[in-house]
Amino acid sequence: MSTAPSQDPDTAPTPAGLPTVLDADTRAGLLTTQDIDAFRTLLLARAGAENGDTVARHLEAVYRVEIPDSFAKPKIDLELGDIKGPTKLRILALFLAAALAGLVDTRPLGGWLGALRRPFSGPKPVARPPATPPAPDERARMRALLDGLGAETWRLHVDWEDQDFGPEVYDKGLHGGREEPGYLANCLAMQQACGAALGLPLDGEGYERLQNGALGFRGAWAVEYDLSPRHLYRHWSRADPGVLDEMNPRHFRRIRHRGWEVAAFDYLYGDDIEGFVADNPVIAGILMAKYGAYPKIDAALLDREFMRIEASPILGPKRPETVKAMIDARLADFDATMAALAPDARDVRLLEIARLHRWFEYLHPYRDGNTRLSVMVLNKVLVEHGFVPVVLAQRNDAPFHGDAAWRGAIEAGMERWLAIRWLSDLDLLDHVIALRPQADVEARRAARRGRK
Repeated sequence: MSTAPSQDPDTAPTPAGLPTVLDADTRAGLLTTQDIDAFRTLLLARAGAENGDTVARHLEAVYRVEIPDSFAKPKIDLELGDIKGPTKLRILALFLAAALAGLVDTRPLGGWLGALRRPFSGPKPVARPPATPPAPDERARMRALLDGLGAETWRLHVDWEDQDFGPEVYDKGLHGGREEPGYLANCLAMQQACGAALGLPLDGEGYERLQNGALGFRGAWAVEYDLSPRHLYRHWSRADPGVLDEMNPRHFRRIRHRGWEVAAFDYLYGDDIEGFVADNPVIAGILMAKYGAYPKIDAALLDREFMRIEASPILGPKRPETVKAMIDARLADFDATMAALAPDARDVRLLEIARLHRWFEYLHPYRDGNTRLSVMVLNKVLVEHGFVPVVLAQRNDAPFHGDAAWRGAIEAGMERWLAIRWLSDLDLLDHVIALRPQADVEARRAARRGRK
């Protein structure tokens, strides 16, 4: 399977001041290094002291991979049929009670939250001027950026922590998850569709077409609209506290942990500390570090330790037409805002882009593929506004960050894109990745197995 785009990326940028060619002896020496410190020292000697900070940042961006923060929530996976005896009846009774008393079992965040600068809103009439295609040289510049990773383009479409498994990780289920034959080919086709539309405004219909193109291989169900509320669930230590200050209280409510969930958790683990650690490695590390031992899990502890929020971006009729109209209005508002900003207002422009991406992640309108689509649209918007694309460290994290924090994550992702581009041009990318400690690689894989 080809992982390279059709567009020649030779005009994509290389970080200024860094060497783009190495002599044979220097390259041979770099390829014999056994750890990242030795590699960095030798590369700095070639790149020059004036580029030391850039080299260090680039190497860190490619070398470091963290266990995803999305694993920082308890895992309660069981079927009612697996539960035996009176416990089944107790859990079933607690579940039914929670379902009947849902409004009592949750409470609005209300005054805890400030107003979102651009809150979710219902559809409204939008008058957009006719689209003017960009000049050929401008479109070529944008296309060169979008396709600038060449054979490494697949890295735009695979979660950073899963790239150890290679470009076909999701096609073949190499990460331990489900197999998705056609995943990468369809993502690359979606990228080509975005490339063909560079410089042209996107609307709700266009967003839907991208989704259908990227997910059609999964079947009709994958491209259906899913307009149910989205649940955001994570340990507070792995969420940005600022996210609460930027949520509109009308669209969010806090969900408390129900009695049946605690009973199910207790049934699964009880005093089985080893089982808890195996299934919840990230949470086990956080809680045991905080409490000094395996704590007694109850609803009060879960409510205290975890951010658990229900997001309902759509307050009116939940129909596909509503969603498409909302996307139309939001993108028109974004385009107008960006047009009014000074071209050199880099930080403000990037903040608006971060805000738009977070909005799409909250909207999350389809049954599957929402993040791969929103990240592709993020990269389209970035190159249209003079930025390079991103390879995000944690692609699923936008809803757990405030706007400023997510802008920082996007900036780090742009640095990673530049680093991948540079190291792949020097044919050193695979070696840097191979220098990652094997123990860290195994820890990430164990954490993922614990989530399956």
